[in-house]
Amino acid sequence: MHMGFKFTFILIAFILMHACSNSPPFQSGESGGNKNPLINQSVEKRPFKLTYLHSKYHDDELKLHFLISHIDESPLSSSDYQFQWPNYVFDGDNVPYELIDIVVNEDTFDKEELGEHEILLTITLSPPPLNNNSFVTIPFYVIPSLFEKGYSFQVTDKEASQLTLGDLAISDFSIEGKNISFTLNDNHPDHQRRNLSYTFQKHDGDQSIYPLFIQLNSSNNGLGVQLEFANTIDPPSKFLIQRTTVQLPEWRFSLTIPVEER
Repeated sequence: MHMGFKFTFILIAFILMHACSNSPPFQSGESGGNKNPLINQSVEKRPFKLTYLHSKYHDDELKLHFLISHIDESPLSSSDYQFQWPNYVFDGDNVPYELIDIVVNEDTFDKEELGEHEILLTITLSPPPLNNNSFVTIPFYVIPSLFEKGYSFQVTDKEASQLTLGDLAISDFSIEGKNISFTLNDNHPDHQRRNLSYTFQKHDGDQSIYPLFIQLNSSNNGLGVQLEFANTIDPPSKFLIQRTTVQLPEWRFSLTIPVEER
């Protein structure tokens, strides 16, 4: 297993900022005293996935165990994601529990070796919930640093109806000789407020190849893209799409998980 997994964990205070926003940054959306919450134990945005495993009581603490993984089983690097966690999480009665520690284990879980696409995450709460039938809601943000240099799409055929990576989706993908065409839909938070610009590349080993000609057509269905390269394209091939006008997005997630009995 690769070493050096030191995710960037940023604890952000759970404060009300009415002067700047209509809601606090980590508002979970659960109403106070909700006894029948919508349990959500897993979140994903390809290739990222985070799944709740189980909880364990240790003295006056509660440890919550999660598995971070890549759905496509691609290697998971220590710098792939940055996480932003609240200082406190709340149960259904709006009782706060302090998030006092975050530990990452890249080697084993329950004596089983983790794959290179898996990492164990343990969050410690204190004091633990007293009600065994309770649940806690954990809102958090993820910044996908693995897309810092662009979104790399692996294409195995000359045609594909849908390809999704993070917040970018490609539809009606087609290769004809030296030409590539597809429709691009970008779900970046700023996509409706700003005109987003992109660069396109084809990777041939360690070499980056830029298209000779680019034609873009915007429509209600997305951004139509037509690329022409100098040489014929034969799959499997790797293509890179990079935004040039905005920073990486912040993915907002929320987990609502049951607290297991002591």
